[in-house]
Amino acid sequence: MAQGEAAELARAKWHASGLLDTHAKILKFRGLDPTDLLKLGCNFQSVPALFLPYFDITGATTKFYRVRYLAQPKGFALAKPQRYAQAPGTLNEVYFPPLVKWAEIAKNTDTPLHITEGELKAAAACAASIPTLGLGGVDVWQAKKRGIDFLPGLQAINWNRRKVTIVYDSDAATNTNVVRAQRDIARALTAKGAFVRVASLPPAATGEKQGVDDYLVVHGAASLSELLEQAAPFAEGEALWALNEEIVYIRDPGVIVVREKGQIIVPQSFVSHAYANRMHLEEVTDKEGNVKRKKVKTAQKWLEWESRFELQKIEYAPGQPPVFDDQWNNWRGWGCEPKKGNTKPWVDLLDHVFKDNKEARQWFERWCAYPLQHPGTKLFTNVLIWGTHHGTGKTLIGYTLRNIYGDNAIEIGDEELQKSFNHWAKNKQFVIGEEITGSDKRHDANKLKRMVTREYIDIDTKTQPVYTIRDCINYYLTSNHPDTLFMDDTDRRCFVFEIIGGPLSLEFYKMYDAWVKSDGPAALFYHLLNVDLGDFNPTAPAMATHSKTQMINDNKSELGAWVLGLREDTEAALRVLGDSVSQKAELVSSPNILRCYDPTGEGKVTANGLGRELKRAGFRQVNNGTPLRTVHGLQRLWIIRNHDKWMKSWPKEIVAHYNAVFTGGGKF
Repeated sequence: MAQGEAAELARAKWHASGLLDTHAKILKFRGLDPTDLLKLGCNFQSVPALFLPYFDITGATTKFYRVRYLAQPKGFALAKPQRYAQAPGTLNEVYFPPLVKWAEIAKNTDTPLHITEGELKAAAACAASIPTLGLGGVDVWQAKKRGIDFLPGLQAINWNRRKVTIVYDSDAATNTNVVRAQRDIARALTAKGAFVRVASLPPAATGEKQGVDDYLVVHGAASLSELLEQAAPFAEGEALWALNEEIVYIRDPGVIVVREKGQIIVPQSFVSHAYANRMHLEEVTDKEGNVKRKKVKTAQKWLEWESRFELQKIEYAPGQPPVFDDQWNNWRGWGCEPKKGNTKPWVDLLDHVFKDNKEARQWFERWCAYPLQHPGTKLFTNVLIWGTHHGTGKTLIGYTLRNIYGDNAIEIGDEELQKSFNHWAKNKQFVIGEEITGSDKRHDANKLKRMVTREYIDIDTKTQPVYTIRDCINYYLTSNHPDTLFMDDTDRRCFVFEIIGGPLSLEFYKMYDAWVKSDGPAALFYHLLNVDLGDFNPTAPAMATHSKTQMINDNKSELGAWVLGLREDTEAALRVLGDSVSQKAELVSSPNILRCYDPTGEGKVTANGLGRELKRAGFRQVNNGTPLRTVHGLQRLWIIRNHDKWMKSWPKEIVAHYNAVFTGGGKF
């Protein structure tokens, strides 16, 4: 490091807090380079730092000091880098910046005092003639490990009937540890007779947090003095800060959330009955100047309080902290902690369900593992395990996974899937659809498809405002019915597997139940967190299975099944039109196909109904569906062979092929 670089960094630091070089000289600030730190004889980091000596109330330096690092060591990338350090084993002291006359202030209880966290902040306030002492941390007014409940420096001050204002950084409302520490020191000072108030600094214009020094630099001493004068008394503040630890106001959609349970309360209910019994004492001054106390409803006061804990919106983001990006996260962790252990019961269960189908088993277990290894992932696939026998283990799989998800999982049935209100989806990652009965209603199938793939979900509980969150729900469905879900031939989202074997033994269920009730879920959680995901893609189509093909066919109408036959064995389906047509035709009209499906002309289906079924099966019309003049008049022609060729062909070529086939022995 070049000579003087540490000094310049230190100078820039105190200037950023609004302190002049003349102040720094009185405060005995100085920059230290790594060599200077080494001379102090402590295991400090080898980086430039600002030396912060401490003083007693007479202005004399003490032996205690702290250093403020001005850089971070190379090669380190800590989430929260260390900023301050002191000599190991030293007892913390109270920081009295020698810019005001502390000896006089300590005795004169008419002089208001202020308490903040940090030496530079306290010094900046004192430089503005606002007597402020500094703490080395929000809890550093005591030394619990040494049995000291009030540091000696604080004991040197007469607190009785003195007005004291605690003024911590602007993010205090969102930091529960700071809220708790703020309340603790307020109670301790109140016990010593002080009139304690709690000031609330606003965040900076950029939205970043700011301390006393930052506020002074931007707004000046007069503004800070006014803000401190308006600080709420602790008797009132304690009740409000206590609510800040318990609830949060969400600006969109304008509701209160109870932090621990995620319960949502509308403001009217919050004030009128949910929290109507919360009262606190508030100081008022009568006409004669006497201070009295009256009971006030805390809920209403908190709603009107400028420092209430508030965030922009509700989110549900597994793996994220309770507060992030100005959002309240309703995710509260997993149902258990992963722990390496016995997973044989799970292995035996999958052995029974999947038998020798190793490919399907591997895909399914990766489907289970992915959202655990990547919390909050929305898989664009759902799973349906079905079988005609009861007791085969299909439900047991879902229940076992539910133990890992805890409150983030829920079991629902057909009724919940079909309702417009979706309170069941609130704060959920994993949904078990138990014994889905099956339906041939296409809108039900389309609704489930949207549920599986949507990115966001509107939570509508009927009794509360609707709000939107990211959809993290993955669906595991079970059924006893072969036609459970209506799917078209092009479905990409559903993994279907049929359990062929019979029920599991009673002995197995007893063993499995004991495993689940002990460390089974924790061991399975650990196992799934370590499953090799291979090339599993959360947005890719579900693995194709024979069971799925069968279910698609089982859900088809008579016409749908016939159209499927047209695609799979075109020659046989068109044989009614003659061998020449069935072997050569690549284009046919709707009347041609109707005749093949209904040779007797009994009117089983209309041309429009046939067209819809053809489109569902993937058939397309040439010439964008515009009729062409053929030997049979104007016709819309369907492509039944060589799709790519005819989609690019000109009308002349299309008509020529059709006419050649149907004038060469074919029947209309």
